[in-house]
Amino acid sequence: MIAERAAERPRVLAAARLDTSGAAEIRTLANLERAQWHPGERWSSRKLIRHLGGIDALLIEEQDPVGRVDDAVCDASESLKLVIFAGRNPPVDLGAATQQGILVCNAPGMNAAAVADLTVAFIIMCARRITPAVAGIGGWAEEAGDRPMEWVYRNFTGFELAGRTVGLIGLGAIGAETARRLSGFGVTLIGHDPLVSGEAARRLGVEPVPLDRLLRESDFVSLHAPVNDTTKGLLGVAELRAMKSTAYLVNTARAALVDEAALQTALEEQWIAGAALDVFHEEPVRPDHPLLHHERVIATPHIGGASSDQVRHQSELYTATLKRFLCGEPLPNLVNPEVLDSPHLRWTARPGGG
Repeated sequence: MIAERAAERPRVLAAARLDTSGAAEIRTLANLERAQWHPGERWSSRKLIRHLGGIDALLIEEQDPVGRVDDAVCDASESLKLVIFAGRNPPVDLGAATQQGILVCNAPGMNAAAVADLTVAFIIMCARRITPAVAGIGGWAEEAGDRPMEWVYRNFTGFELAGRTVGLIGLGAIGAETARRLSGFGVTLIGHDPLVSGEAARRLGVEPVPLDRLLRESDFVSLHAPVNDTTKGLLGVAELRAMKSTAYLVNTARAALVDEAALQTALEEQWIAGAALDVFHEEPVRPDHPLLHHERVIATPHIGGASSDQVRHQSELYTATLKRFLCGEPLPNLVNPEVLDSPHLRWTARPGGG
C-alpha cells in the first residue's frame, strides 16, 4: 500500500541547480529525481526522453547540460505536463510544447538582486572616481610633493549622489530592484519602459518619461531592458549625443542594447563622462578591446548574476511555481498561455493523483 501511494505522487526531474532547502521542500510535494551528467556532457534528445519517462514536471536552466526540450522530446514524453526554466531564453520548443499540451513557465528575476547590487556599485564607483583612485594610490606620494592631500583632492574628487538624476531604461525585475536600492540615496529616479504602466513605475518611486527626456536629463543612464527587435541598438550615435557631457552610461543588461562603436566615439570625443560595462558584444572580451583600456571606463567580465545566493533565489522560484501547478492554481510567468485553450492540455489539478 505504501509503495502504491508513493508511486502515485507526482514526479519531478531537476536538471537544474537546487539548494538543500529548495530540494527538501519539493520532496514534500513530489518525488524529486536529480539528473546526473558528466562534465562537458551534452545530452541528446534520445537520452533526455529516456529520463523523462513518467515525469510530470521538468526543472531546467537556459544553459543546461541536458540540452533542449525540442519537438522530439515534447512528442515522446507523454507524461510531461510542465517545464519550468531559469534564464532569459527558454530552452524549449514552445510551438511543440503548446501543440502537445505542455505548460512552460519562466522563473524570472533569480539574479535581479545581484545585478541591481552591481549596478548601484557601478554608479557609486563612477560618482566617486573609485577606479582611478585605486589605480593611483601606489604612486601618488612621488607626484604629490609636500602637499599630498591637496594633490589627492585635485585628482580624485568625485560627487555625491544626492540631488542627481538616474534614468532607468527598463523597469522589469532588475530595474525595479535597482530603483528600490537607489531610493535611499536622495536621487531623482526617472524611467522608460513601454511595457510597464505609469502607475507601476510611480509605485517604485520612478517618474515615467519618454526616452529622449531620460537621456537629456539623467546624470546616470542605466540599462535594464531585454534585447529584442525594438531594443537592439537602442543607444546609438544620436542617443549618446543627447546625453549630458557629464553623464555616465551603465550597462549591466545586454551589450546589444548599445552601438559599441558609437560608445567608443562618445568616450573619445567626450560626449559623455564615462561608462561602466559588465557586458560586451563579444564574450569573453578580447584583451586588446579598446574599451577595456579607456581611462573613463569601468569594465567587468559579465559578473552581474555571479552571486552565491542565485541558486537559493532560483530554488524559491521553482518551488513557488511547482506548488501552484500541483494545486491547480493559475501559473505565474506562463510563456505559452495559449496552451490553456488547447484540447491537448495535459494539466490536471494533481498530476498523477498524488
